[in-house]
Amino acid sequence: MIASLNQLLKEQGYTLNSGMDSTIITRSITGSLVMILVFTIIGGLTIYISLDVGHSYAHFIGFALMLIPYTIDKRRFPNLVVFDRNRKEVRLRSGFFFKKTLTFNEVIDVFVDESVLSSDTSPFKEGNKDYIYSFYLTEPSKKHKLLRLQYRKAMDEEVKAFMDFFDKSLNYQAGNLHKPIQ
Repeated sequence: MIASLNQLLKEQGYTLNSGMDSTIITRSITGSLVMILVFTIIGGLTIYISLDVGHSYAHFIGFALMLIPYTIDKRRFPNLVVFDRNRKEVRLRSGFFFKKTLTFNEVIDVFVDESVLSSDTSPFKEGNKDYIYSFYLTEPSKKHKLLRLQYRKAMDEEVKAFMDFFDKSLNYQAGNLHKPIQ
């Protein structure tokens, strides 16, 4: 099962490393570091020039430019997910700014949201369809993004395999064998 999940994740740019102590799902995103540097430099120069010239409204533009990478990282799905068996916790890291740690007992549910995007090429021919599967962890007060997978065909069996994998990673390791995740 791990080999097939590893192949499915590899198609989406993820890597799955499963060891005795932890299971790690990573996705490399090198563009965010470049984006942080570019917007910080542009925002800093805007603030510096506005201080030099005396335009007070340009300060706000500079600060807004510096906040763009922060807001993009907040909306992004995690690029690192660690299921740590020793500490019984899940660590989620999105970009460079956001890190969240949840214990296995805090996670109430794992669910998947399926959306279908279709493109119409003409009224006489059906267009392409993309199936997007977004996985979420929920705790009593909020939901946390876990993974986002996009395929050209419906992958119902593979989604069930992912749900079983997350179920085993969270439930069985937390000792909650009696409470299956929906």
